[in-house]
Amino acid sequence: MEATNVETYRAGHQAFNHRDFEAMTKQYADSIAWTDHSQGRTFRTPQEFRDDFLAGWAGASRDIRITGPCYFDAGQTVVCTFTVVGTHDGPLGRVVGGDLYYDQVALLTQLGLMPQPAGA
Repeated sequence: MEATNVETYRAGHQAFNHRDFEAMTKQYADSIAWTDHSQGRTFRTPQEFRDDFLAGWAGASRDIRITGPCYFDAGQTVVCTFTVVGTHDGPLGRVVGGDLYYDQVALLTQLGLMPQPAGA
């Protein structure tokens, strides 16, 4: 049986895919620390996370969704790897998230702001 923390994480991802950001963050503590390492930004409340991170990504891609999540239960800690897919059809704005690492070169290449790597 999966641990409650994994179930909570999975439910949050399902809520994200349904654009129910309130449901996604309902289990969050009043004080959180979601850090976007690429931009050096940390969000300290669920509301800040919803308004800046979630709204920003959803605004940049109407069909954005989490796919292929793989959850690792470590007791009080859950680690999850996943892929985010979507069509860039809105302003990208700020990129923020919880310990978020992403391939900036691939993103800039997809947006036409960098040339394709040699041999691609």
